[in-house]
Amino acid sequence: MPSRVTPDVRRRLVHAAATTSLALAAGCGGDATGTRQPPVPPPPAGTPRIGGDPGTLTFRTQAGTTPTTSSTQVALINAGTGALTGLSLGPTVYGSGAAGWLTASLAGTAAPTSVTVVADWAGLAAGTYTATIPVRSSVAGVAVLDVPVTLTVTAPPVIALRPDRVAFEGVVNGTNPPTQRVVVENAGGGTLADLAVGTVTYGDGQPRGWLLPRLGSTIAPASLALDAEISSLAPGTYTASVPLRSSGSSAANVGTPVSVSLTIDVPPSALVARPSNVVTFAAPQGASGADPQLVRLAQGNGSTVQLAGLSAGPIRYGAGASGWLARTTFGTITPDSLRLAVQGIATLAAGNYSASFDVTSTSAGVAPLPVTVNLVIGSGIPPRIVATTPNGRDTVTIQMARGGALPPVVDVQVTNGGTLPLTGLGFTIRDGANWLAPVLQPSGNGATLSIILNVNAQLLEAGSYTTTILIESSAPGVTNSPLRLPVVLRVN
Repeated sequence: MPSRVTPDVRRRLVHAAATTSLALAAGCGGDATGTRQPPVPPPPAGTPRIGGDPGTLTFRTQAGTTPTTSSTQVALINAGTGALTGLSLGPTVYGSGAAGWLTASLAGTAAPTSVTVVADWAGLAAGTYTATIPVRSSVAGVAVLDVPVTLTVTAPPVIALRPDRVAFEGVVNGTNPPTQRVVVENAGGGTLADLAVGTVTYGDGQPRGWLLPRLGSTIAPASLALDAEISSLAPGTYTASVPLRSSGSSAANVGTPVSVSLTIDVPPSALVARPSNVVTFAAPQGASGADPQLVRLAQGNGSTVQLAGLSAGPIRYGAGASGWLARTTFGTITPDSLRLAVQGIATLAAGNYSASFDVTSTSAGVAPLPVTVNLVIGSGIPPRIVATTPNGRDTVTIQMARGGALPPVVDVQVTNGGTLPLTGLGFTIRDGANWLAPVLQPSGNGATLSIILNVNAQLLEAGSYTTTILIESSAPGVTNSPLRLPVVLRVN
Protein backbone atom coordinates (compact mmCIF):
# COMPACT_ATOMS: atom_id res chain seq x y z
CA MET A 1 0.00 0.00 0.00
CA PRO A 2 1.51 3.20 -1.10
CA SER A 3 2.76 5.38 1.66
CA ARG A 4 1.11 8.62 2.33
CA VAL A 5 3.18 11.79 2.50
CA THR A 6 1.70 14.69 4.27
CA PRO A 7 2.33 18.30 3.08
CA ASP A 8 4.47 19.12 6.17
CA VAL A 9 6.82 16.19 5.58
CA ARG A 10 7.20 17.20 1.91
CA ARG A 11 8.41 20.72 2.92
CA ARG A 12 11.05 19.32 5.26
CA LEU A 13 12.50 17.02 2.58
CA VAL A 14 12.85 19.85 0.06
CA HIS A 15 14.75 22.06 2.59
CA ALA A 16 17.16 19.22 3.48
CA ALA A 17 17.99 18.57 -0.17
CA ALA A 18 18.74 22.21 -0.83
CA THR A 19 21.07 22.45 2.19
CA THR A 20 23.01 19.38 1.09
CA SER A 21 23.47 20.79 -2.42
CA LEU A 22 25.00 24.10 -1.10
CA ALA A 23 27.44 22.27 1.18
CA LEU A 24 28.69 20.12 -1.67
CA ALA A 25 29.09 23.11 -3.89
CA ALA A 26 31.22 24.94 -1.30
CA GLY A 27 33.47 21.94 -0.72
CA CYS A 28 34.14 21.56 -4.44
CA GLY A 29 35.18 25.19 -5.01
CA GLY A 30 31.98 26.13 -6.76
CA ASP A 31 28.96 28.20 -5.90
CA ALA A 32 25.46 27.18 -5.44
CA THR A 33 25.00 26.97 -9.18
CA GLY A 34 28.13 24.71 -9.49
CA THR A 35 30.61 27.44 -10.69
CA ARG A 36 34.30 27.03 -9.17
CA GLN A 37 35.69 30.04 -7.06
CA PRO A 38 39.48 30.97 -6.52
CA PRO A 39 41.11 30.18 -3.07
CA VAL A 40 41.22 32.88 -0.33
CA PRO A 41 44.87 34.33 0.04
CA PRO A 42 46.69 34.12 3.46
CA PRO A 43 47.08 37.29 5.58
CA PRO A 44 50.12 39.54 4.68
CA ALA A 45 53.57 38.80 6.34
CA GLY A 46 54.04 42.52 7.69
CA THR A 47 55.62 45.92 6.61
CA PRO A 48 59.00 46.85 8.16
CA ARG A 49 59.95 50.51 8.80
CA ILE A 50 63.31 52.09 9.83
CA GLY A 51 62.83 53.65 13.25
CA GLY A 52 64.90 55.27 15.95
CA ASP A 53 64.85 58.82 14.53
CA PRO A 54 66.92 60.84 17.06
CA GLY A 55 66.01 64.24 15.73
CA THR A 56 69.00 66.45 14.88
CA LEU A 57 72.39 65.31 16.13
CA THR A 58 74.23 68.35 17.51
CA PHE A 59 77.98 68.78 18.01
CA ARG A 60 79.42 71.92 19.67
CA THR A 61 83.11 72.77 19.92
CA GLN A 62 85.60 75.63 19.96
CA ALA A 63 87.96 76.30 17.09
CA GLY A 64 91.52 75.30 17.79
CA THR A 65 90.74 72.87 20.61
CA THR A 66 92.15 69.35 20.77
CA PRO A 67 91.23 66.59 20.17
CA THR A 68 89.48 67.69 16.98
CA THR A 69 86.89 64.89 16.82
CA SER A 70 83.76 63.83 18.69
CA SER A 71 81.45 60.85 18.14
CA THR A 72 77.99 59.59 19.05
CA GLN A 73 75.75 56.63 18.17
CA VAL A 74 72.23 56.46 16.78
CA ALA A 75 70.16 53.33 17.53
CA LEU A 76 68.14 51.90 14.62
CA ILE A 77 65.07 49.70 15.22
CA ASN A 78 62.29 48.19 13.20
CA ALA A 79 59.32 50.42 13.83
CA GLY A 80 57.08 48.21 11.66
CA THR A 81 56.41 44.46 11.36
CA GLY A 82 58.25 41.70 9.59
CA ALA A 83 62.04 41.60 9.07
CA LEU A 84 64.05 44.82 8.48
CA THR A 85 67.17 43.76 6.59
CA GLY A 86 69.48 45.02 3.88
CA LEU A 87 70.32 48.20 5.75
CA SER A 88 72.98 50.57 4.33
CA LEU A 89 74.06 54.22 4.46
CA GLY A 90 73.77 56.50 1.48
CA PRO A 91 76.24 59.29 0.64
CA THR A 92 76.29 62.08 3.25
CA VAL A 93 74.66 65.25 1.97
CA TYR A 94 76.38 68.45 3.21
CA GLY A 95 74.95 71.93 3.56
CA SER A 96 76.80 75.09 2.58
CA GLY A 97 80.14 75.97 4.16
CA ALA A 98 82.24 72.82 4.15
CA ALA A 99 82.10 69.09 3.32
CA GLY A 100 83.94 66.00 4.43
CA TRP A 101 83.83 66.76 8.14
CA LEU A 102 81.43 63.90 8.96
CA THR A 103 82.02 60.13 8.99
CA ALA A 104 79.22 57.55 9.51
CA SER A 105 79.46 53.75 9.83
CA LEU A 106 76.77 51.07 10.23
CA ALA A 107 77.23 48.35 12.85
CA GLY A 108 75.02 45.79 11.06
CA THR A 109 72.64 45.36 8.09
CA ALA A 110 69.61 44.10 10.05
CA ALA A 111 67.63 45.87 12.72
CA PRO A 112 68.20 46.39 15.57
CA THR A 113 71.59 48.00 14.91
CA SER A 114 73.32 51.39 15.27
CA VAL A 115 75.10 54.11 13.30
CA THR A 116 78.31 55.64 14.66
CA VAL A 117 78.68 59.31 13.67
CA VAL A 118 82.04 61.10 13.98
CA ALA A 119 82.47 64.88 13.51
CA ASP A 120 85.96 66.22 12.73
CA TRP A 121 86.36 70.03 12.92
CA ALA A 122 90.09 70.21 12.22
CA GLY A 123 90.71 73.25 10.02
CA LEU A 124 87.13 74.51 10.21
CA ALA A 125 86.54 78.19 10.88
CA ALA A 126 83.99 79.36 13.41
CA GLY A 127 80.46 78.85 12.07
CA THR A 128 77.55 76.41 11.81
CA TYR A 129 77.75 73.39 9.49
CA THR A 130 74.96 70.93 8.53
CA ALA A 131 74.78 67.47 6.95
CA THR A 132 72.26 64.64 6.41
CA ILE A 133 72.98 60.88 6.64
CA PRO A 134 70.45 58.72 4.68
CA VAL A 135 69.70 55.22 6.09
CA ARG A 136 68.25 52.79 3.51
CA SER A 137 66.91 49.22 3.28
CA SER A 138 66.86 46.84 0.32
CA VAL A 139 63.42 45.62 1.42
CA ALA A 140 60.86 46.90 -1.06
CA GLY A 141 58.66 49.71 0.13
CA VAL A 142 60.81 50.73 3.14
CA ALA A 143 61.24 54.53 3.31
CA VAL A 144 64.66 56.15 3.74
CA LEU A 145 65.41 57.57 7.22
CA ASP A 146 67.36 60.88 7.07
CA VAL A 147 69.53 61.63 10.13
CA PRO A 148 70.24 65.42 10.29
CA VAL A 149 73.52 66.56 11.88
CA THR A 150 74.59 70.06 12.99
CA LEU A 151 78.15 71.07 13.94
CA THR A 152 78.63 74.45 15.65
CA VAL A 153 82.22 75.74 15.88
CA THR A 154 82.59 78.78 18.14
CA ALA A 155 85.45 81.27 18.07
CA PRO A 156 88.04 80.84 20.87
CA PRO A 157 88.73 83.55 23.44
CA VAL A 158 91.34 86.02 22.18
CA ILE A 159 93.32 88.44 24.34
CA ALA A 160 92.93 92.07 23.25
CA LEU A 161 94.96 94.85 24.89
CA ARG A 162 93.85 98.48 25.02
CA PRO A 163 96.30 100.12 24.56
CA ASP A 164 99.03 97.69 23.58
CA ARG A 165 101.79 100.31 23.86
CA VAL A 166 102.68 102.32 26.96
CA ALA A 167 105.30 105.06 27.33
CA PHE A 168 106.79 106.36 30.60
CA GLU A 169 108.89 109.50 31.04
CA GLY A 170 111.07 110.49 33.95
CA VAL A 171 114.13 112.46 34.95
CA VAL A 172 117.34 111.40 36.63
CA ASN A 173 116.92 111.20 40.42
CA GLY A 174 113.28 112.20 39.99
CA THR A 175 110.15 110.59 41.33
CA ASN A 176 108.62 107.54 39.68
CA PRO A 177 106.18 108.37 36.86
CA PRO A 178 102.46 107.79 37.46
CA THR A 179 100.98 104.30 37.14
CA GLN A 180 99.66 103.42 33.70
CA ARG A 181 96.88 100.93 33.04
CA VAL A 182 96.03 98.58 30.18
CA VAL A 183 92.56 97.07 29.72
CA VAL A 184 92.61 93.33 28.95
CA GLU A 185 89.53 92.30 26.96
CA ASN A 186 88.17 89.21 25.19
CA ALA A 187 88.01 89.85 21.43
CA GLY A 188 86.82 86.31 20.67
CA GLY A 189 84.15 83.91 21.90
CA GLY A 190 83.60 82.05 25.15
CA THR A 191 85.13 83.19 28.43
CA LEU A 192 88.69 84.48 28.71
CA ALA A 193 89.84 83.12 32.08
CA ASP A 194 93.02 82.00 33.87
CA LEU A 195 94.78 85.21 32.87
CA ALA A 196 98.36 85.62 34.05
CA VAL A 197 101.35 87.87 33.41
CA GLY A 198 104.26 86.11 31.76
CA THR A 199 107.94 86.86 32.27
CA VAL A 200 108.82 90.45 31.46
CA THR A 201 111.55 90.73 28.84
CA TYR A 202 113.86 93.73 28.62
CA GLY A 203 115.90 95.26 25.80
CA ASP A 204 119.25 93.65 25.02
CA GLY A 205 121.90 94.75 27.47
CA GLN A 206 119.49 96.96 29.41
CA PRO A 207 118.83 96.96 33.17
CA ARG A 208 116.17 94.54 34.41
CA GLY A 209 113.54 94.81 37.11
CA TRP A 210 112.48 98.44 36.59
CA LEU A 211 108.99 97.50 35.33
CA LEU A 212 106.39 96.20 37.82
CA PRO A 213 103.20 94.70 36.28
CA ARG A 214 100.13 93.86 38.40
CA LEU A 215 97.02 92.12 37.05
CA GLY A 216 93.76 93.08 38.79
CA SER A 217 91.75 89.97 37.82
CA THR A 218 92.22 86.56 36.18
CA ILE A 219 89.00 86.88 34.15
CA ALA A 220 88.51 89.38 31.32
CA PRO A 221 87.78 92.23 31.33
CA ALA A 222 90.72 92.94 33.63
CA SER A 223 93.10 95.83 34.35
CA LEU A 224 96.86 95.53 34.04
CA ALA A 225 98.67 98.15 36.15
CA LEU A 226 102.22 99.08 35.14
CA ASP A 227 104.70 100.95 37.36
CA ALA A 228 108.21 102.07 36.49
CA GLU A 229 110.93 102.21 39.17
CA ILE A 230 113.49 104.74 37.88
CA SER A 231 115.65 105.53 40.91
CA SER A 232 118.71 103.61 39.67
CA LEU A 233 118.44 104.42 35.96
CA ALA A 234 120.78 106.69 34.02
CA PRO A 235 119.59 108.96 31.20
CA GLY A 236 118.48 107.00 28.14
CA THR A 237 115.63 105.03 26.60
CA TYR A 238 114.64 101.60 27.95
CA THR A 239 112.21 99.04 26.56
CA ALA A 240 110.32 96.06 27.97
CA SER A 241 107.63 93.62 26.86
CA VAL A 242 104.86 92.26 29.12
CA PRO A 243 103.15 89.08 27.79
CA LEU A 244 99.60 88.23 28.85
CA ARG A 245 98.59 84.57 28.80
CA SER A 246 95.52 82.44 29.43
CA SER A 247 96.75 79.12 30.79
CA GLY A 248 93.44 77.32 30.33
CA SER A 249 92.79 78.26 26.69
CA SER A 250 93.96 77.49 23.18
CA ALA A 251 96.99 78.94 21.41
CA ALA A 252 94.77 81.67 19.95
CA ASN A 253 94.62 83.19 23.42
CA VAL A 254 98.27 84.24 23.56
CA GLY A 255 97.87 87.95 22.97
CA THR A 256 100.33 90.47 21.62
CA PRO A 257 102.54 91.62 24.52
CA VAL A 258 102.25 95.12 25.93
CA SER A 259 105.20 97.09 24.59
CA VAL A 260 106.61 99.49 27.18
CA SER A 261 109.13 102.27 26.68
CA LEU A 262 110.77 104.42 29.35
CA THR A 263 112.66 107.61 28.60
CA ILE A 264 114.89 109.07 31.31
CA ASP A 265 116.01 112.64 30.65
CA VAL A 266 118.39 114.97 32.38
CA PRO A 267 116.09 117.41 34.19
CA PRO A 268 116.39 121.18 33.84
CA SER A 269 119.20 122.66 35.88
CA ALA A 270 118.46 123.61 39.45
CA LEU A 271 120.45 125.36 42.12
CA VAL A 272 121.16 123.09 45.10
CA ALA A 273 122.96 123.43 48.40
CA ARG A 274 125.13 120.68 49.85
CA PRO A 275 125.05 119.12 52.35
CA SER A 276 121.80 120.98 52.97
CA ASN A 277 120.11 124.33 52.60
CA VAL A 278 119.30 124.27 56.33
CA VAL A 279 122.22 125.23 58.60
CA THR A 280 122.20 125.15 62.41
CA PHE A 281 124.61 126.89 64.78
CA ALA A 282 124.75 126.14 68.50
CA ALA A 283 126.59 128.12 71.16
CA PRO A 284 126.44 128.41 74.95
CA GLN A 285 124.98 131.53 76.42
CA GLY A 286 127.58 134.35 76.59
CA ALA A 287 129.75 132.97 73.77
CA SER A 288 130.93 135.44 71.17
CA GLY A 289 130.47 133.13 68.23
CA ALA A 290 130.54 129.59 66.80
CA ASP A 291 132.54 127.75 64.18
CA PRO A 292 131.66 128.92 60.64
CA GLN A 293 130.01 126.53 58.20
CA LEU A 294 130.30 126.16 54.45
CA VAL A 295 127.42 125.57 52.09
CA ARG A 296 128.41 124.37 48.61
CA LEU A 297 126.32 125.70 45.75
CA ALA A 298 126.06 123.54 42.61
CA GLN A 299 123.89 122.76 39.64
CA GLY A 300 121.54 119.87 40.45
CA ASN A 301 119.38 117.29 38.72
CA GLY A 302 122.40 115.68 37.09
CA SER A 303 123.10 118.70 34.92
CA THR A 304 126.66 119.48 33.86
CA VAL A 305 125.84 123.04 32.77
CA GLN A 306 127.28 125.67 35.12
CA LEU A 307 124.93 128.26 36.58
CA ALA A 308 126.05 131.87 36.40
CA GLY A 309 125.22 135.15 38.13
CA LEU A 310 125.01 133.78 41.67
CA SER A 311 124.00 136.25 44.40
CA ALA A 312 122.60 136.17 47.91
CA GLY A 313 119.49 138.21 48.67
CA PRO A 314 118.61 140.19 51.79
CA ILE A 315 118.58 138.37 55.14
CA ARG A 316 115.17 137.90 56.78
CA TYR A 317 115.37 137.50 60.57
CA GLY A 318 112.82 135.84 62.76
CA ALA A 319 111.62 137.13 66.11
CA GLY A 320 114.03 137.76 68.97
CA ALA A 321 117.19 139.21 67.44
CA SER A 322 118.77 140.35 64.19
CA GLY A 323 122.19 141.15 62.78
CA TRP A 324 123.84 137.97 64.12
CA LEU A 325 124.39 136.27 60.71
CA ALA A 326 127.39 136.97 58.47
CA ARG A 327 127.91 135.43 55.01
CA THR A 328 130.56 135.46 52.33
CA THR A 329 130.45 134.13 48.76
CA PHE A 330 133.59 133.23 46.80
CA GLY A 331 132.33 133.48 43.23
CA THR A 332 129.34 133.88 40.96
CA ILE A 333 129.46 130.62 38.94
CA THR A 334 128.76 127.10 40.15
CA PRO A 335 130.33 125.29 41.78
CA ASP A 336 130.72 127.88 44.50
CA SER A 337 130.75 128.01 48.31
CA LEU A 338 128.86 130.16 50.73
CA ARG A 339 130.55 130.83 54.09
CA LEU A 340 128.17 131.39 57.00
CA ALA A 341 129.12 132.60 60.48
CA VAL A 342 127.47 134.07 63.57
CA GLN A 343 128.59 137.27 65.29
CA GLY A 344 127.64 139.50 68.21
CA ILE A 345 125.76 136.79 70.06
CA ALA A 346 127.33 137.25 73.54
CA THR A 347 124.35 139.25 74.78
CA LEU A 348 121.65 136.99 73.35
CA ALA A 349 119.38 135.27 75.83
CA ALA A 350 119.09 131.49 75.78
CA GLY A 351 116.65 130.40 73.08
CA ASN A 352 116.20 129.67 69.41
CA TYR A 353 116.74 132.22 66.64
CA SER A 354 116.28 131.96 62.89
CA ALA A 355 117.17 133.77 59.68
CA SER A 356 116.69 133.06 55.97
CA PHE A 357 117.67 134.39 52.55
CA ASP A 358 117.54 133.34 48.87
CA VAL A 359 120.40 132.52 46.54
CA THR A 360 119.57 133.33 42.92
CA SER A 361 121.11 132.75 39.49
CA THR A 362 120.77 134.74 36.30
CA SER A 363 120.70 131.49 34.26
CA ALA A 364 117.36 131.00 32.54
CA GLY A 365 114.74 128.86 34.26
CA VAL A 366 116.57 128.48 37.59
CA ALA A 367 114.40 128.98 40.66
CA PRO A 368 115.74 130.76 43.77
CA LEU A 369 117.28 128.52 46.43
CA PRO A 370 116.02 129.33 49.96
CA VAL A 371 118.61 128.98 52.73
CA THR A 372 117.51 128.72 56.39
CA VAL A 373 119.87 129.35 59.30
CA ASN A 374 119.03 128.35 62.88
CA LEU A 375 120.87 129.59 65.98
CA VAL A 376 120.47 127.79 69.30
CA ILE A 377 121.74 129.62 72.41
CA GLY A 378 121.74 127.55 75.59
CA SER A 379 123.62 125.24 77.91
CA GLY A 380 122.56 122.05 76.11
CA ILE A 381 123.82 120.31 72.97
CA PRO A 382 121.51 120.73 69.96
CA PRO A 383 119.57 117.63 68.97
CA ARG A 384 121.10 115.39 66.32
CA ILE A 385 119.49 112.42 64.57
CA VAL A 386 121.39 109.15 65.00
CA ALA A 387 120.23 106.00 63.16
CA THR A 388 121.69 102.67 64.31
CA THR A 389 121.16 99.63 62.07
CA PRO A 390 121.28 96.02 63.40
CA ASN A 391 124.72 95.45 61.82
CA GLY A 392 126.03 98.90 62.76
CA ARG A 393 126.43 99.99 59.14
CA ASP A 394 125.15 103.13 57.46
CA THR A 395 123.12 101.14 54.88
CA VAL A 396 120.31 98.65 55.42
CA THR A 397 120.69 95.64 53.11
CA ILE A 398 117.86 93.13 52.67
CA GLN A 399 117.90 89.93 50.64
CA MET A 400 115.00 87.78 49.42
CA ALA A 401 114.28 85.09 46.84
CA ARG A 402 112.40 86.14 43.71
CA GLY A 403 108.67 85.58 44.34
CA GLY A 404 109.43 84.07 47.75
CA ALA A 405 108.31 84.91 51.26
CA LEU A 406 108.90 88.42 52.56
CA PRO A 407 111.99 88.69 54.80
CA PRO A 408 111.77 89.64 58.49
CA VAL A 409 111.33 93.25 59.58
CA VAL A 410 114.54 95.24 60.06
CA ASP A 411 114.39 97.62 63.04
CA VAL A 412 116.57 100.76 62.96
CA GLN A 413 116.93 102.61 66.27
CA VAL A 414 116.64 106.40 65.93
CA THR A 415 118.19 108.23 68.87
CA ASN A 416 119.26 111.76 69.88
CA GLY A 417 122.93 112.63 69.59
CA GLY A 418 122.41 115.86 71.59
CA THR A 419 120.92 116.85 74.91
CA LEU A 420 118.18 119.19 73.78
CA PRO A 421 114.90 117.47 72.85
CA LEU A 422 114.65 115.61 69.53
CA THR A 423 110.99 115.95 68.59
CA GLY A 424 108.77 115.93 65.51
CA LEU A 425 110.33 112.82 64.01
CA GLY A 426 109.10 111.61 60.62
CA PHE A 427 110.36 110.16 57.38
CA THR A 428 109.87 110.17 53.63
CA ILE A 429 110.98 107.74 50.94
CA ARG A 430 113.13 109.68 48.53
CA ASP A 431 111.98 108.05 45.29
CA GLY A 432 108.64 106.59 46.36
CA ALA A 433 109.76 102.94 46.11
CA ASN A 434 106.49 100.99 46.13
CA TRP A 435 108.08 97.83 47.52
CA LEU A 436 108.93 99.48 50.84
CA ALA A 437 106.55 100.21 53.74
CA PRO A 438 108.47 101.62 56.76
CA VAL A 439 106.75 102.29 60.09
CA LEU A 440 108.06 104.84 62.64
CA GLN A 441 107.20 104.23 66.30
CA PRO A 442 108.22 107.10 68.63
CA SER A 443 109.75 106.10 71.95
CA GLY A 444 111.05 108.60 74.51
CA ASN A 445 113.63 110.92 73.00
CA GLY A 446 113.87 108.85 69.80
CA ALA A 447 112.03 106.22 67.81
CA THR A 448 112.19 102.79 66.18
CA LEU A 449 112.04 102.79 62.39
CA SER A 450 110.77 99.37 61.25
CA ILE A 451 111.72 98.71 57.64
CA ILE A 452 109.11 96.41 56.12
CA LEU A 453 108.79 95.08 52.58
CA ASN A 454 105.27 94.90 51.13
CA VAL A 455 103.79 92.42 48.64
CA ASN A 456 105.06 94.43 45.67
CA ALA A 457 108.53 93.12 46.49
CA GLN A 458 107.35 89.63 45.52
CA LEU A 459 106.70 90.88 41.99
CA LEU A 460 110.23 92.15 41.45
CA GLU A 461 112.56 90.45 39.00
CA ALA A 462 115.99 89.31 40.15
CA GLY A 463 118.29 92.26 40.62
CA SER A 464 119.34 95.02 43.01
CA TYR A 465 117.01 97.86 44.03
CA THR A 466 118.08 100.95 45.97
CA THR A 467 116.15 103.70 47.70
CA THR A 468 116.77 106.23 50.46
CA ILE A 469 114.72 106.91 53.59
CA LEU A 470 114.97 110.51 54.78
CA ILE A 471 114.60 110.68 58.59
CA GLU A 472 113.46 114.15 59.58
CA SER A 473 112.88 116.18 62.74
CA SER A 474 111.09 119.46 63.28
CA ALA A 475 112.89 120.10 66.62
CA PRO A 476 114.51 123.54 66.90
CA GLY A 477 118.24 123.46 66.32
CA VAL A 478 118.47 119.90 64.96
CA THR A 479 121.77 119.80 63.12
CA ASN A 480 121.35 117.02 60.54
CA SER A 481 117.74 116.86 59.39
CA PRO A 482 117.06 115.07 57.15
CA LEU A 483 119.33 112.11 57.84
CA ARG A 484 119.76 109.89 54.77
CA LEU A 485 119.42 106.12 55.33
CA PRO A 486 120.10 104.09 52.14
CA VAL A 487 118.18 100.81 51.75
CA VAL A 488 119.31 98.11 49.30
CA LEU A 489 117.08 95.17 48.32
CA ARG A 490 118.74 92.26 46.54
CA VAL A 491 116.35 89.83 44.83
CA ASN A 492 118.01 86.53 44.01
